[in-house]
Amino acid sequence: KPHAPGGDYHGDGIMRRYSGVSVKRVDGVPSHLEYVKGTGWLYIADTGNKRVLRFDDSATKQEKVIQGFLGDGKHYGYSQPKVEELVPAPDGGLQQPSGIAVHGDTLYVGDAATGKIHAFDTTADAGAGGFGKHIKTFATGLPAGKLGGIEVGPDQRLYLLDRGGKLFRVDP
Repeated sequence: KPHAPGGDYHGDGIMRRYSGVSVKRVDGVPSHLEYVKGTGWLYIADTGNKRVLRFDDSATKQEKVIQGFLGDGKHYGYSQPKVEELVPAPDGGLQQPSGIAVHGDTLYVGDAATGKIHAFDTTADAGAGGFGKHIKTFATGLPAGKLGGIEVGPDQRLYLLDRGGKLFRVDP
């Protein structure tokens, strides 16, 4: 249930921990998650491992209730998730996947190391536990390390934030 901003009561919350999905961070580079309601897919920018994963939370197996901190609600442990890896972008792959956004069947992935945004078709089967077909690359003009989060707005346009605090719109 919602609580007041800054509130710290989480006794009515549910925490889920998934084993079998390991990610690695890069200091100073934000990694992002995007959950697509209705599909069950959680997309993960795994910056330290230079990849993007998705997993289907409905395909996991509940193992046990985990003891948490007093007042933190219920904690559940899950295992055996269905995990798929995004096929690499054609020009050397993704060096530091950071911001991600999903719109329909398109996954946008920002690369913090290059300042580029890559678009992928999420419905394409890449075989061997992979997904996605590279559609297009957008050069943002931002230098390495400046591309932050990306999002598709209600106007169906792609927005990106540079790490200096400026907001840009891309018309894909």
